[in-house]
Parts: sequence; structure tokens; C-alpha cells
Amino acid sequence: MEDIIFKKIVIGVILSLSIVLNLFLIDKNKSFDSTNVNLKEKIDELNSENNKLTKELDETKNNLSIELATFKGGLSKAQDAINNTLNSYED
Repeated sequence: MEDIIFKKIVIGVILSLSIVLNLFLIDKNKSFDSTNVNLKEKIDELNSENNKLTKELDETKNNLSIELATFKGGLSKAQDAINNTLNSYED
């Protein structure tokens, strides 16, 4: 008889600990879910900022390419003018 009472007490204690542990884990799970949501929002913000900076970088590279082409075109014209001037002195 005492053995049955002892087993029931042990089972009761185990069930109580199981319930407490589950409640603790559920609380931790909610905390992790909240952290995951915050991290996802931060990742979205960073991706947005990255896309913006990438676009600005591409625009800057395009503008620099245009300026470089214009500069090279100007140098080419200047070189042609110098060559024409030198050729005119040779004649």
C-alpha cells in the first residue's frame, strides 16, 4: 500500500515538474519568437539600406564613366588639335 502511495507521489511530482518545464519552455519560445521578429525587421531594414546604397553606387559609377568618357574625348580632341598644329608647322 505504501508502495502505491509513493509511486503516485512520484508520478505527481514528475507531472508537476513537466508542467512547470513546459510553461518555462513556452515562455522562452515566445521570447525567441519576439527576438526572431525583431531580427527579421532589422534584416529587412539592412537589406533596404543595402539596396539603396547599391543603387547610389551604380549611379555614381555610371556618372564617373560618363565623365571619364567625356574627359577622354576632350583629351583626344586636344591631341588632334596639337597634332594639327604641329603638322601645320611642318608644312
